[in-house]
Amino acid sequence: MISINHIPVMNTTPLVPFINRTLQLLTPIPRQPVPKRRDVSKLSYPNRKTPPTFKSIKASMDGLALSGIPEVDIQILIDLDIETFNNVSLTNIYIHNLLDNNFWRMRLERKYHVIATDMSRNYKYLNYALAYPEYNKDDLREEYKYYLIEEYKYDQMFVDAITSEDLFLVKLMLDNNLIPDIYNFINDGQITENSLSYALSTGNREMVKLILQYYNSDFVRGYELKDLRCMFENTPDYEMIMSLPQMK
Repeated sequence: MISINHIPVMNTTPLVPFINRTLQLLTPIPRQPVPKRRDVSKLSYPNRKTPPTFKSIKASMDGLALSGIPEVDIQILIDLDIETFNNVSLTNIYIHNLLDNNFWRMRLERKYHVIATDMSRNYKYLNYALAYPEYNKDDLREEYKYYLIEEYKYDQMFVDAITSEDLFLVKLMLDNNLIPDIYNFINDGQITENSLSYALSTGNREMVKLILQYYNSDFVRGYELKDLRCMFENTPDYEMIMSLPQMK
């Protein structure tokens, strides 16, 4: 008969961690309450009068409500002021690619009611020149500065257009009433006159005829009449020019 004292006893110490881990896995974990989502539209912003507005990328497009369809977006951009999309075009490649020379041509046509067909012309430059005309304000006498800024800011550009024989630009400016007085205007900081004299100095008959269409002065001065006769003598336009009321 075997004595109980001789029965070997099993060491269960290594099994304790295993048993404890098993019991942990079998014990159900209580569900945690789901936190309630905050309504960001009702948050307070101490430095703002109103909470921020969140816009979708498609609707916003850097602040311009564009559709993503080039043909549609071109028509939207054409009606905007230059300042609105000037900086955006530098950072938004989509808008930048839309603003080619044809876009600027179409914008010029719509804004100034002209027909532009010469695609060799830099229409972007012309749009900007008309939006931000350059003039010699610093050289102007003090009593002239107010009038230059308020009424005569296109005069320098107009004189340059005549002397460079730019028929398209001269007609655009006259038709859009950008020149308040074609008889007296400011050039190089001084009051000067007049558009017909500048046109005659070019020797360009078409420029002279264009200016005469808008020239409603009571008379043409003697030296101008002499130049007109020399310029148009023996041409089909001579009789028409000499029959104008200003020539009497």
